Amino acid sequence: MDRLPELERIDGVLRGASRSEGRFLCLRGEAGIGKTRLLQEAMDRAERLGFSVGHAAALSESVTTYRPWTEALREVGLEGLLEDAPPPKLLAVVAFGKQGKVVATAEREGVNPTVFGPLHPRLAQLAGDAHRKRGDRGGEGVVVEAAGPHRLVLAPGPRPLGAILEGRESELFVEDLRQLAASVGGLSRQTTGDEVEPSLRAFLDSGKYEGIDYARDDAKLRQMRRFENVALGVARKASESPLLLVLDDLQWADPSSLALLRYVARNTRRSPVLLLGAYRMEEGGVRPHLQEALQGIASEDLLGEVDLAGLTRDHLRDLADVFLGAHALGDAFLDALWRETQGNPLFVREVLRGLEEDGAIALRAGSKRLLRPPESLSLPQRVRDVIQARIERLSKEDRELLEAAAACGTRFTAALLSRVAERDEAKVLRGLNTIARVHGLVRGAAGEYVFDHPAVHEAAAEATPAGPKKEYHLRAAAWLEIAGGRVDEIGEHYYLAGDPKAVPKLREAAEAARARYANAEAIRFYTEALSLQEIPERRIEILEALGSVCGLVGDYAAGLASYTRAQDLAKSGRDRARMAWRVADIQFRMGEYDAALESCIEALPIVEGQGVVEEGRLLGTIGNVQYERGDYDRALEYYGRSLDVCENIGFQRGIGALLGSIGNVYKDRGDYDRALEYYLRTLEMFEKAEDLDNLAITLNNIGLVHRHKGDFEQALKYHGRSLDIVEKIGDQDGIGRSLDNIGNVHGDRGDYDKALECYGRALAISEKTGNSGGIAEASTRLAETSIRKGDLSNAERHCERALSMTTQVGGKGNLGAAKRIRAMLLRRRGRWDESAADFDESLLICTQVGDPLDEGRTHHEFGLMWKDKGDRERAREHLSKAVRLFERIGAKKELERARQALRDLP
Repeated sequence: MDRLPELERIDGVLRGASRSEGRFLCLRGEAGIGKTRLLQEAMDRAERLGFSVGHAAALSESVTTYRPWTEALREVGLEGLLEDAPPPKLLAVVAFGKQGKVVATAEREGVNPTVFGPLHPRLAQLAGDAHRKRGDRGGEGVVVEAAGPHRLVLAPGPRPLGAILEGRESELFVEDLRQLAASVGGLSRQTTGDEVEPSLRAFLDSGKYEGIDYARDDAKLRQMRRFENVALGVARKASESPLLLVLDDLQWADPSSLALLRYVARNTRRSPVLLLGAYRMEEGGVRPHLQEALQGIASEDLLGEVDLAGLTRDHLRDLADVFLGAHALGDAFLDALWRETQGNPLFVREVLRGLEEDGAIALRAGSKRLLRPPESLSLPQRVRDVIQARIERLSKEDRELLEAAAACGTRFTAALLSRVAERDEAKVLRGLNTIARVHGLVRGAAGEYVFDHPAVHEAAAEATPAGPKKEYHLRAAAWLEIAGGRVDEIGEHYYLAGDPKAVPKLREAAEAARARYANAEAIRFYTEALSLQEIPERRIEILEALGSVCGLVGDYAAGLASYTRAQDLAKSGRDRARMAWRVADIQFRMGEYDAALESCIEALPIVEGQGVVEEGRLLGTIGNVQYERGDYDRALEYYGRSLDVCENIGFQRGIGALLGSIGNVYKDRGDYDRALEYYLRTLEMFEKAEDLDNLAITLNNIGLVHRHKGDFEQALKYHGRSLDIVEKIGDQDGIGRSLDNIGNVHGDRGDYDKALECYGRALAISEKTGNSGGIAEASTRLAETSIRKGDLSNAERHCERALSMTTQVGGKGNLGAAKRIRAMLLRRRGRWDESAADFDESLLICTQVGDPLDEGRTHHEFGLMWKDKGDRERAREHLSKAVRLFERIGAKKELERARQALRDLP
C-alpha cells in the first residue's frame, strides 16, 4: 500500500543489476515504518526475475563479527567465503585444447606420482565435458570438484586451464587461474605446448600457492584477503545468475560487517549484484558507527538511499483491514488514529491490538467495530508506549518470562530460556505459546523463538528491573559456558550483569577480534573489560592493549589517553618508561615532535644504562624526531646508542628497524654507498628471520638507492624482488608501492608507456581496496608522465582526480605534488598566471611539510615555466634554487637535469 515510488526505485536497481550495474541501495526510516516488509517484497520480485537471494538481519545483542554476512551468504551457498583458510598448495596446472586434449603441463617437483594418477584423467574429462557443452568457447563457468584431500579446478576459455590442488581453493586462486586462462587463451591457436608451458611453470613457481599462510601473523593482510575472497566469490556467483544480498537492521551491524559491505559494494559495480540494506533512524539520528560507514560509502558514490515515511491517511482503512480483518471503523476514529500514528504501520498495528485486548474493538455483526467513543480513548504517541502497555497486560508469570527472554536476545531457544528463567522447559513452551498466540509479542522461527519486532524486544528489556536483569544475564552466561558458547557472547552476558568474570572472557574476545583485524570490536571488548577490572596491574595491561588498537586505527587521542592512564598507574620504573615510550610514539605519529622528544627525555633517566628494551626504544624514538627535523648527525647518534642496546640484548626486531633507519639517513644525505651498506645488513637479517613484510620494504629501499645512483637495472631488480614478495603474501598496498617504484624507474629512463602501465596497475589496486591516498598518488604519477609524453588530455583528467582525492584525503605532500603537476599542465598551454599561482602554492606546501626533494622539483619546473615565457632572470632564480636543494640532499639525477636547464638558458 502506498509504496509505489519505492517499489519503482527497487525495480529500477534490480533491472540495473541484471545489466551488471552493481549497486548498494539502502532503505531508512523509523522503527515499524515498513522497511522489512518492503525488503521482503524486493526479495519476492528479485526471485521472480531469476535472482539468487540471500537475506540476514543484524541483531542488537550479537557481538559476533560478520554475523549478518555469514547468514546472508549461507542462503546462497557461499558460507565458505568468510573462512580464514590458508592458501591452497598448487600441485599441477594443465592447459587443454579441443576435446580435453592436453596441450601443456607443469607439475610440482617431489610430489608422489600416485597423487596425480587418477586426478589428471578426471581433470581432462572435466575439460572435455566443458568443451562439448560450450563448443569453441571452452566453457563459461569455473568448475570445481572435490577429490579426497585434493581439489580439481577448471577455468574456462578457448584454451581451458585445469589445476590440481592440495587443500581448498580460494576465490583468489580461482581468479588468478581464470586470468591465466584468459592470457594463455589470447595466444595464437597454433601456439605449441612448448610456448604455453613457461606461463604455466611461472604460475606454479610464483610462490603464492605453496600451502603456506604468509599472512598468518598479519591481521590486516588476513582481513584484506577475506574481503577480497568475499567480493570475488559474490561476483563469480552473480556471473551464473544475478544476485541480491539483503542486510536488514544495519544500525546493529558490527563495524567489520560494515567495512566488508563497503568493499563488496566497491568491487561489484560492474557485476550483476544488488546489495539492499535497511536501517532504523534513531530519535537522535543515525548511530555513529553506521553514520561513519555510510559517509564513507557515499564518498565513493556507492550509496543510494530511500527514505520511508508513514502511509497516507487514504490507506489507513485498508491497513486496519489487514490487521483486523473486516471492520466498520468510523472516519472520526481513523482520523484520530492517523494523527497519533502518522501512518506508521507498526504503531497502527500495536494500537489496534491494544484496543482489541482492552475490549474497545470487538466483533459485532460480522465485523470489527469500535465500542467506545473515539474521544474517550487514550492513544499513546510512541510505539514503545503502546508495546509497553500491551506487555503490562500479560500475567505476572508471562511478563517475567518475556523479560527473561529479552535478556537472551532477539532470537532464543526454549532450552536457553528455560535455564535463564529457571523454569521447566515444558512450562516455558506453554508460556511462549500464550505470549505468541494471544498477545503476538513473539513468534516461532525455525526451531527458535523471535520477538515479533525489535521494538518489542527493546520495550521488554527496558521494562525489566535491574536486579532480575542482572540475574538473567548471569544465568545465560553460565549456561553458554556449559553449552560451549562463543567466548564473546559469554563475556558480554557477564559484562551486562556487572560480574568480574567478564574480564578474562572479554580480554580473550578482544584478542580474537584483533587477530581478525576487527579493531572496533576489540576496542569495545577492552573498554568493557576495563570498566570491571579493579587490580591496577591488570588495568595497565588492558590500557596498554587498548592504546595499541586505538593507535592502529588512527584514534591517536584515545590511544594517548589510554597510555597516559596506564603510565599514572605504573609502579615499576620499566612500566613507566614503557608507557612513556608508547606516549611518545603516538605523539610522534601525530607530528607533535616537541612533545614526543620531551616524553622520551623525561623517561630516559629511569632506564638509562640498564640495557633494557625500553631504553633502546626511547633512544630510537629520539633519533626518529631528530631525523624528521633534518638533524641527521644527532639522529645517527641516538640511532647508534639505541642499536648498541638492542644488539646487547638480542632484540632482533629493533636491530632491523634501526639499521633501516640509519640507512634512510645516509640515503637522504646522498651517501648512497653507506645507505646500501646498512640496507644490505638489514636485508640479511630479514632474510634469515623470513620476515617477508620488512624484507619487501628493505628491497624497495635498496631499489630507491640504485635509482638515485642512476643504476636503473639494479633498481628494477630490487623493486621486482619486492613486488614478487608482496604479491606472494597478498599485500595489496605493498603491490601498489612496488609498482609505483618500478614506474618511477621506467619514467626516469624515458620509457613512458611502461611507466604508465605500472601506475595504471597501482591505481587499479588502490581503487579496489579503497586506498584514497594511493589513488591520489597514482593519479599524480599518471598525470605527470602523461605530460612528459605529451598527452595533455589524459594528463588533465588524471590531474583533476589527483587534486580531488588529495583534497579529500587531506595529505599536504600529495597536494603539493598535484599542484605542481597542474602548474606544469597550465604551462604547456601557455596559461602563465594560473601556472605561476599553482607553482607558488606548491612551493608553500613543500616548505610547510619539509620536503626538499619536491621543493627542488617544483623550483625546477617553475624555472622552466619562466624560461618558456621569456623571463630569463626568474628562470635562473628558480633553477638555481633547485640546484642548491638537489646538491644539499644528494639527488644526483635531478641535480644533473637542473644544471643542464641552467646551461640551456639563452
